[in-house]
Amino acid sequence: MDIVAFSISIALFLILSVAVLFIFFRYSSFFAILLLTIPIILATIIVPEPTATFLSIQHFMLDGGNVPINNYHILFIVWTTLTGIIIYSEFLTWYLAKRG
Repeated sequence: MDIVAFSISIALFLILSVAVLFIFFRYSSFFAILLLTIPIILATIIVPEPTATFLSIQHFMLDGGNVPINNYHILFIVWTTLTGIIIYSEFLTWYLAKRG
């Protein structure tokens, strides 16, 4: 594991997460979802090879070396967690507005 690649990966994931949460709480959940999806889609369309290389950086192995954990696994965990938070808050807001 290259410590520089690991540090850059964690920094990018943290920046993405903080930016999405900031936009979600400050402005709109719609823009937060766009901020989650658009950079990844654009990166894979515009520069597919460096994006694939970045997403395939392996950080560690689980189950005695049988299951590699790459950047895209970490990104998927962050992405689904943030999407779940946004969708849950939208549903909760809709439900509370309907009951009131």
